Amino acid sequence: MNGKVLVGHDNGRICTVDVNGNEHTTQNVSHHDGEVWGLEVISKKGTFLTSADDNEFHEYSIRNKRHIRSGKIWTKEMNGGNAYETKKIKSTASTLSDYPPHQQGRAIAYSSHHSHVAVSNNHGDIFIYDYNDFSVRIATLLHPREWCEVMKYSPDGKFLAVGAHDDTVYIYSVSQKGDYALHTKFEYIHSSAITAMDWTLDSVYMRVIDQAYGKQFYDIIKSEQVDDDVGNLTDTTLWSSLTCKLGWEVAGVFPIGTDGTDVNSVDINSNQSLIAAADDFGSLNVYRFPCVKNTQDCRRIGGHSEHVTRVKFYENSDDKSNECIITAGGMDRTYIQWKAVAVPPKDLDKQIL
Repeated sequence: MNGKVLVGHDNGRICTVDVNGNEHTTQNVSHHDGEVWGLEVISKKGTFLTSADDNEFHEYSIRNKRHIRSGKIWTKEMNGGNAYETKKIKSTASTLSDYPPHQQGRAIAYSSHHSHVAVSNNHGDIFIYDYNDFSVRIATLLHPREWCEVMKYSPDGKFLAVGAHDDTVYIYSVSQKGDYALHTKFEYIHSSAITAMDWTLDSVYMRVIDQAYGKQFYDIIKSEQVDDDVGNLTDTTLWSSLTCKLGWEVAGVFPIGTDGTDVNSVDINSNQSLIAAADDFGSLNVYRFPCVKNTQDCRRIGGHSEHVTRVKFYENSDDKSNECIITAGGMDRTYIQWKAVAVPPKDLDKQIL
């Protein structure tokens, strides 16, 4: 280390310092308490955003594999020096974090149209930050009554969809000036917590799944529930993302002898050739698309020591050499980049992907 001492701190910072205690330099930063759940890939910038139960959200460079900057989820200063108050019921996700629920980050989402970053805490409060300055809070949205596992901006940037553990989907409209208002909400339809959702490319329809293995479709413009035969919504080419683990195209990602809770997250790449699935066993599982039977071959890769909460593809035509899959490990508080490598000639007969 050229006369330097490498130090790992319990606050997630890895630093170097010389033997005299001088020249203190932060080399990298990670989350350090509770679980990590938030993962948002910003393909055009070659970065990804993270959030966890440690009152921090971070941005990382995929190419350089380094921390870029951080923001705080909640501070007294952001609240005018006042303590946090809420009238919501104390129905939060379980966690071993020492931080209070209002400082525990869960879902995170990014809007390229407004340069906004949305972060939800363990009470279901949603804080909107300026992407260009993480210290600037733009808005606070308080409608969800319980914590939010998933949030997603529409492709046209006009809506923010929020899936909460109060079994409700909240749709916020976002004006050209970046102001937020509740457009509609779908409640008393799902019988359990919302776990994933996708927008169509035209930002008109959504598909939403819940913990009770329910899957519903919605017309966001008309604010109504619709059947999947409206506009042929089972056609996977209509969707801007494919992250719902319930559907004909991902029916085979559940291993034999397991129930649906063992798979936590799925994602499908843009040309719809590969499926990535994250499970409770610390594994990333990669399948050929579609995967309609649970006897289909897959490439199972271990790396996390805990359940894997999120998985996302990073694709960028201007950065092909760094394209990868990114996973978030819950209690191990680790984000891993998985890159495809060439199969050695001697192993070509074993190749399944």
